[in-house]
Amino acid sequence: MNKGPRLLLLCATLAGAAQAAGTAPASAPPPRKNQAPWDATLFGVAPEAPSASAPQAQAPQQPAARQKKPKASPPLAPPLPFQYLGQLQQDGVTYFLLQHGTRFLSVQSGQQIDPHYVLQKAQGNQLHFVYLPLRQEQILKPGDMN
Repeated sequence: MNKGPRLLLLCATLAGAAQAAGTAPASAPPPRKNQAPWDATLFGVAPEAPSASAPQAQAPQQPAARQKKPKASPPLAPPLPFQYLGQLQQDGVTYFLLQHGTRFLSVQSGQQIDPHYVLQKAQGNQLHFVYLPLRQEQILKPGDMN
């Protein structure tokens, strides 16, 4: 038998015994996984690589933490651009007088005011508008409308 392998075995045994007894130098790092506990290059021999059939311990996989995305709130209609100015009745039909910016409007229930709004109904002292792009109802409370 060649002296090289016996010497390696003797060094490995002594290094393992010294570590187990606690007499290993404090500055020596612990051997890494799949690495010989001695410096194999010192003896001119490389450590054996683990075989593909050898079972290797794997860290258990943790399920990825699911981050719940905050639900996006549905889009809201912009604030009503109308101001209530009053109402008048003519031939049994009630017309509501509104101001939209610099324009003055006379509208009745069910009438589309512009591409975005319809005056759906007047109920009590409230005007019910529908914002058409989102089909959302908005209420204008002008106070006592009578």
